[in-house]
Parts: sequence; structure tokens; C-alpha cells
Amino acid sequence: MAKKKVAIFAGHGTSQNGIWDSGCTYGKYTEAALVAKIAASCVQYLKVSGVDVVTDAPANKINMVKQVARSNSESVKLHVAFHCDYSKAPKGTIPLYISERGSRLAKLMNKYVLKYSSLTTRGVAKRTDLYELNATDAPAVIFEVGSIKQDLKTMLKEYDAIGFGAAIGILEYLGVESRPKQYKLLAALDAVEHKVISQHYKYKNSANLNKKTINCAEYISWGLRKIGILAKGHSIWLGNLMHGSGTSDIKKHCKVSHPNKKWNNCDLKIGDVVGFQWGNSKVHTMALLRFRGGYPVWATCGSSDIKAKNLSRRRTKYEKLPIKTLIRMK
Repeated sequence: MAKKKVAIFAGHGTSQNGIWDSGCTYGKYTEAALVAKIAASCVQYLKVSGVDVVTDAPANKINMVKQVARSNSESVKLHVAFHCDYSKAPKGTIPLYISERGSRLAKLMNKYVLKYSSLTTRGVAKRTDLYELNATDAPAVIFEVGSIKQDLKTMLKEYDAIGFGAAIGILEYLGVESRPKQYKLLAALDAVEHKVISQHYKYKNSANLNKKTINCAEYISWGLRKIGILAKGHSIWLGNLMHGSGTSDIKKHCKVSHPNKKWNNCDLKIGDVVGFQWGNSKVHTMALLRFRGGYPVWATCGSSDIKAKNLSRRRTKYEKLPIKTLIRMK
């Protein structure tokens, strides 16, 4: 089956007269630079899922006229351009569309951007006066990520989560299976969480687990085994170092670092597996599920996490501790 082809662009760029157009600005920040990172993240996840992408991200060298021309000449299935609103605009996403299919695409992208990031929304809006929506042959969306002032911190810290969510929405629109390992890990952990709750697992602070006990390391390892990162029977747990029988597996498939920094200085991405350690023996292993309200929400299973209401949530205690080990899937 032939690959599906889409166009993903960052707003603004070099104008027809050769002059650079940065879009709106706020202090030292420009629209073009902020959305280029979001577009590049979206492109990365689409390509992993086998989608052909027409793009200039992250270079962002061409403006909307040439972007539309490229989309039309390559007969893409959809056209998406990422923008952000000016500094006096209210906060929140507002994807713009003109056609019925564009409306469906806008709603799906918005749904998953809101799921994985801290962004709020002003809803989706139909516009009939915008060149990019009128001139494209394919269904088109101008995805306004938010206000360059009101949503600046979110765009800076959560650009990967925004691009990830946008990609998942596009894949659902195309009817293409989402293949990013990060997405598969989060889905696997959701399934484990359901099993832990429904089968009344108990927390046990030991690597010697039976069918009715679990701890944080085994919870994450279970998900990593499910997606083929860890071999059958292999596990890891994280603190200052990485331990367990799955250590060599991880080094084959992932990048391992030891930032020793708090989460907000670690450029976290969706699906990152992290380890905390305090004192000589207290450790905790978690995975980043999403952002909410400007803070990370973790997939975790510790001694206070066994009840349904406590699983997969923001853990304020760990916002104050440095991440000792970080595992990022390649």
C-alpha cells in the first residue's frame, strides 16, 4: 500500500520578496521560531508511523504562498500550518478550517494536543478569508497554538508534547496506526494500570513479585516489555544509576542520561522514563504521560498509587527532586 502524504509547515518564513518574516513577536521570541520546533516534532512522529511528509521544518525557509504551491504540486492528503497568535490575544489553541474535512482534522488535532500538553483552547473556528485555507487543494488547517505571550512558557517547555498530540490527531484522521514507541508505551501502561486496579494488585517494595503484587519498577518494565524494548523476564529500576536485567536492552534501544536536574530543566518529552533517588536507598521509576497545568503527569505505581484515584497523576513530591536518570527512546 502506498504511503499517505501530508504537508506540515511552520508559519511565516522568507517572503516572496526575499525578506524574512518572523510573524508576531514578544520580547526576544518570534512566532516562526516557536512553531518551527512544534512542526518538527509533529513531522518526526508522522514519519515514524510511515507517513510521507512535505515540509520545511525546522528550517522554515518558505512562506505560505510557496508552502501551498508545494502542497498542491505533490497532491498531499492534508495541509497543516502551525502558527501562534499575537501578544494581546487570549490564551488557548484555536485551529482554523474552511471545509467539513478540515473541521474534522482541526477537532482531532485539538483533542490530542489538549490531552498531552497543558494548553487550553478557544475551540475551533471556520474562516473563509484566509489564503492558506482557500488556496490548498487538500483539506487544510491553520493550527493557532496559542498566544505568543500567554502561552509562551507552554510552547517553550512542551513543544514536543504539542507536536506529539498534533501528530496523533493527524494519524487518526488518516486512519494510520500510531507507531511511535512513546505512544505504544503509554498505551501499554494504561493497560497495566487497568489490570492493577481490576485484579486488586498490592504494592510490594521488592523485586521478587508474584502475580498479585507490583512496584514502580515492575510497572514501567511491564510496559517496556510489552512494546519490545525489554526482553521477556527483564526488568529495570532507576535511581542514580540504572539497575536490573534489562540494562543492556535499554542501551540498545534508548538514550540514557544522568541530568541530575529538576524536571523543568530537563527538556522532557512524552514517554520519557525517569528515575529519582534520595538518600541511599529510596528510589522511584516513572514515565511521563502528559503535561497538565504546566506540570508533568506521571505513569507510576508506588506505595500510594495502587488505588485507581491515585494512579497516573501529578506527583508534587518529585517536582522538588532532581531527575537522576533519564531514558529516552530513539
